[in-house]
Amino acid sequence: MRSSATWDRVVGVIGRGADAPPALAELDRLCRSHISGYKCPKEIQFMAAIPKNHYGEIDKKIFASFFV
Repeated sequence: MRSSATWDRVVGVIGRGADAPPALAELDRLCRSHISGYKCPKEIQFMAAIPKNHYGEIDKKIFASFFV
């Protein structure tokens, strides 16, 4: 059974490209200007690369393992 403490949080994940990542304050302002406050990520994490399967889609099993 999944714990609500683990699965009820909103986390934003950004795959880093060659450019420097944007400032956290800028990302927070952008999110709050486009979506409701309760949908805004409470935490933002940067990853070197977002895992993808052989179809080019996000590999959800590997991706979820980073947040358990």
